[in-house]
Amino acid sequence: TLQRALSQVVVGPDEICPPMLGQPHKEVRMNPKAITSPQMFGCLDVIANEWTEGIFAQLWRRANKDKKNFTWLVLDGPVDAIWIENMNTVMDDNRILTLANNDRIPMLRPNVTLHFEVEDLRNASPATVSRAGIIYISDADLGWRPFISSFTQMRAKDGAALEALFTKYTSRTLEFVKKECRPKMAIADVSYLTTCATLIESLLDHPTCQADPPSADALERFFIYATLWSLAAVLESDDRAKVDRMLRDVTSNLPEATSPDTVFEFMINSENSSYEWVHWGSRIPGWSYTG
Repeated sequence: TLQRALSQVVVGPDEICPPMLGQPHKEVRMNPKAITSPQMFGCLDVIANEWTEGIFAQLWRRANKDKKNFTWLVLDGPVDAIWIENMNTVMDDNRILTLANNDRIPMLRPNVTLHFEVEDLRNASPATVSRAGIIYISDADLGWRPFISSFTQMRAKDGAALEALFTKYTSRTLEFVKKECRPKMAIADVSYLTTCATLIESLLDHPTCQADPPSADALERFFIYATLWSLAAVLESDDRAKVDRMLRDVTSNLPEATSPDTVFEFMINSENSSYEWVHWGSRIPGWSYTG
């Protein structure tokens, strides 16, 4: 796309957009929605008559002074009509950033590349979209399986067992949550699985697990616990009860059903090698008012 346009926009869900590949370069990343437009480009103090240059303007000036290295300026975050329109002169054939104090900073090509990573372009005008090369990456193109394959390959001791557990539970749980439940926020499948993998690593890297590795049944309990607090963490109590019933149809490796408690009221006891389910209530110290 850079052969046709001076900037490119990668559109897709969070965690799906891949890192840039190809020629070695320096990446400078910022979230334009985390700051205001004056903080991004600059503002004039009318009392002192002093110009304060914004964060993006400084990064842009610095990158275009470096003639030895290749720099990618990555704007990672939602497109906002307020700040994106100020980029139009950078993205077209003028290749110049024009600031409110009349400074004009030209783009040094091919050393500098402007790169956007956004979830959608609903707030971008046709003028902005027509100036950039658009790359759309769907979460269905790769899905979550390549991530899981990479994760399990990095774990030499338990990778094969974990891959079997992902195969047994993940597709079923994801499909159930999407069809039968109402998550409180939309999250990409890969984001769910990234959280799940992080929880699994933190559980298995516990000193007790390092000294006494879990059995196959215990590993399954660790996996179920991580699945609950990743794939089903954004559910309300009624939907969590549905997930509890669904899991009990799949496995018996769960705590005993005691209404109104569900599996979400239990944790894994990592203080000894049994790695059994224990109720969260047992971890709360007793207290009584003695006034």
